[in-house]
Amino acid sequence: MNEQELHEAEILSRRTNSEENPPVRRGGVLQQVFAAFSISYLCISAGNFLGYTSTAIPSMRSDPEHFSNLTHHDVSWIGSLSPLGAMCGSVLATIPIGRWGARNTVAVSSFYIHSILPWRLNL
Repeated sequence: MNEQELHEAEILSRRTNSEENPPVRRGGVLQQVFAAFSISYLCISAGNFLGYTSTAIPSMRSDPEHFSNLTHHDVSWIGSLSPLGAMCGSVLATIPIGRWGARNTVAVSSFYIHSILPWRLNL
C-alpha cells in the first residue's frame, strides 16, 4: 500500500469508529413540538395576512357610513400594502437571522411578533 491509500484507509476508519465520533445531541419531544408549532403558526399567520383584503374590501364597501368616500385608488392601496410589507419584511428579517440564527428568529417571531405584539398594540 502506498502512502495515499494508507491515509484514505485511516480517514475511513475514523469515520466508521463510533468512539471517536460523539453522538448527535437530539432535542426533546417538547422542542420538536415547539418548532413544528412555530413554523405552522407562521404559515397560518401569513395566509391570514395575505388573504385579509379579500374579505375586508367588500366589508368596507358595504358600510358607507364609515367608508363613504372609499375610491378605487384607496382599494388598490389597501390590497397592495400587504405584499409590499411582506417584501420589506423579508429583507429586514435578514438582520435578526444573521445575528441570532434562523431557528431563534423563527421561535421569537412566531411567539412574540405574531402573538403578543399585536395584542399589545390593540390596548
